Amino acid sequence: MAIDFYKNGSVKAAIIFSIALLAFAVWRSPLLQPSKSDYARTNGAATENLLETKEYALDSDGDGIRDWEETLQGTDPLRANTNSSVEKENVVPITQADALSQDIIGTYVQAKTRGSYNPDAFAFVIAEATEDQFGVERKGTLTVQDLRRDAVSLEVYRGAFAQALSPISEIEEYELTTYGRAIETGATEDFITLANASVIYKEVANNLLAVTVPYGAAEAHVSVINSFLVFADILSTMSQGAEDPIVNMVAARDFFEGEDGIKDAYNQLDIYFILNNTTL
Repeated sequence: MAIDFYKNGSVKAAIIFSIALLAFAVWRSPLLQPSKSDYARTNGAATENLLETKEYALDSDGDGIRDWEETLQGTDPLRANTNSSVEKENVVPITQADALSQDIIGTYVQAKTRGSYNPDAFAFVIAEATEDQFGVERKGTLTVQDLRRDAVSLEVYRGAFAQALSPISEIEEYELTTYGRAIETGATEDFITLANASVIYKEVANNLLAVTVPYGAAEAHVSVINSFLVFADILSTMSQGAEDPIVNMVAARDFFEGEDGIKDAYNQLDIYFILNNTTL
């Protein structure tokens, strides 16, 4: 991220994840996902959420693995800790992509077994399962009560604000470019670079928290701080890397949302300055 808040283009780096983000746009779109209420009006009793049925959750041997999962794994759903092609049950961690696939496949298997499969209902189940896996919203927790507020002049405030942002100049490369290369090559130094960038954004947030803010700018100012804290958290997650392609896709989506959060907060503050006949 640059100190001008992306007034310069970042299209080249975004191409790395563009196809992946199109997939997320599909499952996030209200036009393409039937809502529970709409579905209920058109399908009545068929709106039962298959993910919550007894058959879906059934674990006959009580070993923590649902019957349909054991069937997929080749183990006996009636005997706990049985060995088939799997050495031990309950020991191999699965990725978020695997978990999502299992939920969807399991729901399909149960619906077909019960003779209750309905394409529209299944589309709803897929949308809900995906949202359950990846619908996490990041928010800052600071409020105006956490700020130093006083009748400080806009000129003094503007100078302190600019000084608080100065550490961003230490970031030499657009973070998504670094992340794309890190995922492609697995280079440790790129993940370290992302971790360092996360630290810098936290430093900026702390700097802004120490600034004395005019009363009228408090709401916008705390929004800027929270947006930097959220972005720092996103970069910290990205710096840990992941082999799961869906996790990487989610990280890219979160990154863009974090960028938008900073720009929106900055624009709010800019409006405050404009209303006071000056610029930030």
